[in-house]
Amino acid sequence: IDLTNVSRLKYRIQSNGAGGDIELRVGSIDGPVLSKISIAGGEVKDLKTQWREVEAAVTTTSGIKDLYFVFTNPNAGAKNLFNIDWIYFAHK
Repeated sequence: IDLTNVSRLKYRIQSNGAGGDIELRVGSIDGPVLSKISIAGGEVKDLKTQWREVEAAVTTTSGIKDLYFVFTNPNAGAKNLFNIDWIYFAHK
């Protein structure tokens, strides 16, 4: 994906789980981090509701890159971290 005109990422998330970080990395799953956001843990009673939008800045880069979304919480074990409905690449 070419990130030349992308300045931020928008996520529609639901805090239903242990919470954790969403990292956008370039090149590989352990490549440089271009964007990072922390999502709080929580519990949702109705999975059809309680969605919210959050935004994270993206480090300026250009050219076509292989991107990797990495979801982390070293304390969560096998628990769900959170739910994601969609990810939007926002223009500058």
